[in-house]
Amino acid sequence: MISSSYKRTVVAVIMAVVVLAGLAIWRFGWFGRVSSDNDKGIPTFEELGRVMAQQTVNVLNGSGNVVVWRLRLGDAETTMFGPAEQSFDATLRQTPGVTVVARVADRYDVNTTGGDPLHQTAVTSAGFLQLLEKYPEADALVMFGAAPQLTARDYGRLPAKRPKIVAVAIMNLPDDELLKKQVVQVLIKPRSGGSFNDSPTKTPASRFEQSFEVLTAPTP
Repeated sequence: MISSSYKRTVVAVIMAVVVLAGLAIWRFGWFGRVSSDNDKGIPTFEELGRVMAQQTVNVLNGSGNVVVWRLRLGDAETTMFGPAEQSFDATLRQTPGVTVVARVADRYDVNTTGGDPLHQTAVTSAGFLQLLEKYPEADALVMFGAAPQLTARDYGRLPAKRPKIVAVAIMNLPDDELLKKQVVQVLIKPRSGGSFNDSPTKTPASRFEQSFEVLTAPTP
């Protein structure tokens, strides 16, 4: 009879293979289009950071405290959004009334998430609620890499006073409910069917437009 520990080991190995295959497809698919080399990828992600900073200033009306949440895959000390974060910081410094008061880097690991790894969220509802509770002083929460996945029950558990959220999501892309229910104010995600034109005549802004789409919450 096969022991339960052996079964768990086999399942873990299979899940790891699936995740690596999925990340490889994503890396050489969409992500490969926007980060294939320094000349092409970095300007696009720098533009992403600039856009996120501008959207953050907009939702705060030019004044407030910001908490930056960053997705970290595995044991990597840096995130895939390095150029975007640097550009975000540089752009935000142009608005003295907006201040980053905390930075959080959450590790995403297939060995701890469970379930189907390619459809797991990097931000669980429990983790999201804990984040809101930990930083009550935050007027805005900027999320690099993912947006929270919430159930109908989770929406009822959200605090009445919570920060404005600007998020760029690349994992388990959320539906429009986060925007409709005013949980997320600005959601940036890969453009469906977008084409990446590496022509040197293309500006970072036009490359960004081809690679990402910016969705905003309806006016309450």
